[in-house]
Amino acid sequence: MSKHRMPPAKILLVVPVLMVIAVLTLYGTAVDDKGEESTGILNISSESESNHVNRTIGFGDLVFTGYNNDMRLTNDGKKAVFSACHYPPGEGVEVESSLLLLDLTTEKITTLDRGNIIRALGWDPAGENVLYVKDSNLTRFSLQEGAVNTIAEETYYGSYSPDGSMIAYARGRSGLWICDSDGNSQKRLTHTNEDWYPVWYPDGQHLFFFNDLGQELGDGAGRLQGMAKISVADGSIEPLFPEKTGKFRSAGWIVPGESLHVVSGWDDGYYQHIMDFNGRKITDLGENNNEYAQGGYVTAVSGGGRLFKVAEGGLIEIYDGTGALQKSFDLGQAGQVYTSASYASDGRILTMHYLPSPGEAQVEIVIEILDPSTGNSTVVSQGRDNYEACFWGIGGHEVWVLEKNVLDSHYVLTGFSLVPIGAAELFKPLPM
Repeated sequence: MSKHRMPPAKILLVVPVLMVIAVLTLYGTAVDDKGEESTGILNISSESESNHVNRTIGFGDLVFTGYNNDMRLTNDGKKAVFSACHYPPGEGVEVESSLLLLDLTTEKITTLDRGNIIRALGWDPAGENVLYVKDSNLTRFSLQEGAVNTIAEETYYGSYSPDGSMIAYARGRSGLWICDSDGNSQKRLTHTNEDWYPVWYPDGQHLFFFNDLGQELGDGAGRLQGMAKISVADGSIEPLFPEKTGKFRSAGWIVPGESLHVVSGWDDGYYQHIMDFNGRKITDLGENNNEYAQGGYVTAVSGGGRLFKVAEGGLIEIYDGTGALQKSFDLGQAGQVYTSASYASDGRILTMHYLPSPGEAQVEIVIEILDPSTGNSTVVSQGRDNYEACFWGIGGHEVWVLEKNVLDSHYVLTGFSLVPIGAAELFKPLPM
């Protein structure tokens, strides 16, 4: 495989460190440029020169051409699972996907499973079992047993209960189901076609879900949906926000049991909302037709009951779980398009954005940290179109940048850059 690379990204580190050189070993399995499976030793080199560290975890000779935006960390932040894919050359060839485990303590990557289409969903609370979708089937991988177990066929979403003893899922055109953590004792809760996206209440005895209202919408949109709460014990259903109906895509707690972040819409547009259960209040965050392009916005939810929204140009809004606007300001980044945002445990926000350049094959991508509580920010890294995604490391002390490069006229993932984050005084003030 060719080793020619584009100029490396410029990493702007924010802490001085001592001169250090270290070599670690990382194992992984992927598909090479001939479409053949390859297993090898991946070298991790770490070095610094007076005021900066340039530490990377590379994929070596292994080839992945895409990342599925599904990085999922365990509760303790020491392990992560994600999926990457490879598009073999030629027409009519099916994509090859791998489910990958990244152990952040040992710094090893291992392949857990392979299929045509794989998407990671999440971990059980103990961080020992991974739930994911493999070729339209809800699947579990046990780290202790090293075994793959198919939970349900024609199932695209599922989640563990807060104590990890049960799994809830929506099975294709046959309603909402639950089972034990091994996939046994399956119990059907509803009997309508398009109930969708079960989210566990913190008591482990109820589920939020989008319920099928029985009305055909036509044009391939399926049936009209509402929102409801169901008891896993007796199947009793309580409608929620009956005035809000439509097609819904996903939901996640802002304040567990009290408020939800909901994404709705179909091919005619997407919208995001805050649903406050206590005040029975709906806050609409606006239409979001182009989440990854001009005119769109991205959101992030913190563990402290806050929702962060950033739109084109750096227009910032922060809401609490009731939908009340807590803070807003303008970063003054005219034309910048935001593609991702995520919270650290201390409230700092990691963002990635770029300035569209019509006619240019590449754009300058910037990874930046915002601290809304102090009004500070810093650029962590920037480069010419060679960033795929970014993540918080353990405890928010590191940023992991997944990089890509051009090889034989297409992008391949090249590895992670691990960037340490320094003291607050090195951040620059934000316009407030």
